Formats: sequence, C-alpha cells, structure tokens
Amino acid sequence: MSQTLRNIIPSSCYGALYCDGEVVACEYIGLFDIVTGPSQRRRGFAG
Repeated sequence: MSQTLRNIIPSSCYGALYCDGEVVACEYIGLFDIVTGPSQRRRGFAG
C-alpha cells in the first residue's frame, strides 16, 4: 500500500488509525474517502 500512496501525484496527506499496533483504517485527507480493512469494519474506526 505504501508504494501505491507514494505514486499519487501531486503531494498528498494521509491519516491512519491504529488499534493494537495494526493499521485498521486510513484516509486521504481532504477527499474524505476512508478505506477500512474488511476484518476491521463495523467497529467505528471510519467514523
């Protein structure tokens, strides 16, 4: 996933939510498009 995010042009900003040391949700800041891992859905991480 890191490589995919680095390939996005222009520069961008991302946020990540961790639970027990694992990334459970991430967001491209400004577009409000949140992606949550399937095993972590319906737990309130994405809003």
